[in-house]
Amino acid sequence: MWDTVASIFTSGTTTGIFGILSGLVGGITTAITNYKMKKLQLEERKEDRLHEREMVKLTTAQILSEADANVQIARETTKGVVEKLEADAYKTSQESTDKPLFIKGI
Repeated sequence: MWDTVASIFTSGTTTGIFGILSGLVGGITTAITNYKMKKLQLEERKEDRLHEREMVKLTTAQILSEADANVQIARETTKGVVEKLEADAYKTSQESTDKPLFIKGI
């Protein structure tokens, strides 16, 4: 029995036919495998790009939020400095006119 199987694969005409068929099957299998691998790679790259886009959006939102907070802090700090300077100027103007700023003893 093994002799028959071996003779089929080693005989001249059948070897050529089996060689062609195995080459075709191997080529088709390789092409299908390569196609599926490329498709998986493209899907993975797409997911990576979507993730990167979301990270950029989140980072941008964080930066804008932080910048807004810094602007608000700067406004409040400036407002406090201006109010203090105005109070100092008023106090100086009252002292220069020898008028008391507050009535003592009340």
